[in-house]
Amino acid sequence: PRLIEKELNWPDHTFAEAPRKERIADAVRKLEHAKDAGVDTIVDRVIPGLGRDVPLVKEIAEQVRVNIIIATGWYTWRDLPLYFVFRQKFPDLHGAAEPSLEDLFVRDIESGVLDTGVRAGIIKIVSDEFGITDDVRTIIRAAAGAHRRTGVPITTHTQQGAGARSGLAQQAALREDGVDLSRVIIGHVDWTDPDTPLDDFERLLDAGSYISFDTIGLDPQWPAEYGRRLRIARIDRIVSLVERGWVNQLMISHDNSCYYDVQPMHELDFPTYTEVIVDFIPKLQARGVTDEQIEQMTVRNPRDLFATAGKGGY
Repeated sequence: PRLIEKELNWPDHTFAEAPRKERIADAVRKLEHAKDAGVDTIVDRVIPGLGRDVPLVKEIAEQVRVNIIIATGWYTWRDLPLYFVFRQKFPDLHGAAEPSLEDLFVRDIESGVLDTGVRAGIIKIVSDEFGITDDVRTIIRAAAGAHRRTGVPITTHTQQGAGARSGLAQQAALREDGVDLSRVIIGHVDWTDPDTPLDDFERLLDAGSYISFDTIGLDPQWPAEYGRRLRIARIDRIVSLVERGWVNQLMISHDNSCYYDVQPMHELDFPTYTEVIVDFIPKLQARGVTDEQIEQMTVRNPRDLFATAGKGGY
């Protein structure tokens, strides 16, 4: 939005936002509250194309007790930025020294973002309502290359309403690019239509990937009845998958932010980073999920995923 404002000379109030200091203070307060509730680490999966601001995140991270891991990648549902389109179509017009998408991802991982000294710990790919377009496929290929060069794991954004089936298409693309799917976490699988059979989830798991039920707390943005059905389906699916022996590949999380300038000054009326611990885990426990199984999903599985980076590239 800030770029649009500058390019089109739209009035300042169109994308008005709270002062920077105010937003930092609010983020610090929410993250400290999360730490008090039991949250030790947050993966910030905001990447270029979605408004990543690593200097801002670094400033916040230096004031809180929560560990923050940043991501690299490029966020789009359909098209590449023109810069990369022109590089593909007219390679002779660009110097050989100019970095490719893959090189940019690797630089974020190995050297850090800008001059912050903060290195990305995970690579994010995205596909949504348009599926895997040619440009999205290009980004996935670049992400796969960066992953294979560095060993850093991959996380994904899947289509709202069809998370599991969207994830299957992502797995197929990554497999084609030689990615070890056990180093991949398929995200947003709980945003799968409640009528979708559990078989789709088990196909993701059988391929070796982790899957993440990570939109906990966002259901109020759906129509009331559909949101209610999603909440029920999320718990039912996790319980069923645990009972079927998949607990070592399941994760649970939020997909929330302290502030989102696409909706300036908009405060969401639900918890930011505590709903999993305060509300959701007790519901799983009431359905018979044990403390050990919860620790597996919330501590050991994320730890094991990031530990795969230690294996290096391949």
